[in-house]
Amino acid sequence: MQYWPIARHRSSEARKIAREAVRPIQRLLELIGNGDAGAAAEFFMLTAAATEHLMRLCEAKPHLFSPIAADQITWPAMTSLHRGFLEKNEALLKKLKLASNTGINISKKRSRFSLDAISTLTALQHYQLAQVLRRAPMAEWTVDERILVYGICFFRRFDYASGQFDPAWLHRLEQWGQQGAGKSLPPLSRATVPEWQREFRAFFKLIHGDKCDGCLELKDLRDSVTGSAKDNYKRAGGAGVVRERMLKVVIQAISGIAAEAAETKNPKA
Repeated sequence: MQYWPIARHRSSEARKIAREAVRPIQRLLELIGNGDAGAAAEFFMLTAAATEHLMRLCEAKPHLFSPIAADQITWPAMTSLHRGFLEKNEALLKKLKLASNTGINISKKRSRFSLDAISTLTALQHYQLAQVLRRAPMAEWTVDERILVYGICFFRRFDYASGQFDPAWLHRLEQWGQQGAGKSLPPLSRATVPEWQREFRAFFKLIHGDKCDGCLELKDLRDSVTGSAKDNYKRAGGAGVVRERMLKVVIQAISGIAAEAAETKNPKA
């Protein structure tokens, strides 16, 4: 998910219109998946038109979109290899204060994290979850936030017999963010990385349990560290060594994603 959950509740009318718009888009995607070139052209035109309208509206009514952009690290834009388009897009993103409320480093001023690193993507996803838990109690989660929470450890936490998620697990997550260690964490920045790293080990285990290597959602992370998971004798490590390596690379990735304090407002808000 390249866009982050939107914490603000939308009107029922707007959500109804959006749901009706999704169905034909899904049908276009199905046709494209079957090799329909006409559907590909229609999808391009539809997406381009929507993006151009979004950019114009952002210029005309930035007060409506800045609060959304502040919580995102990416933003839809019409782009090109031409420098003029890139400069125009960058100016718009700065005007919208993109990512200013996330604590995430998207600045050109210092080394940026790699989106190809599984450890970084895992750290970002779990940081997103932490922000959801810190923002509000369970009863106030939006649909987007619930999708993130439920999907992060679905196969281990969902009870197929009852058709529900483990209520005790959800309660522990809520407690962590609203009353426990998560609530007392400062906004993420380069200066507060050590505090986040110290807590992330316990947070990771709270989500996935003691045996995170068995979590299906973490398969890519496990596979990415298996070759480097060695014991003290430089031999291929067992399950415990792999788990420790998984935790280590995700905790290290927190440092790379953190923004400078001056680049962020209040990521807890």
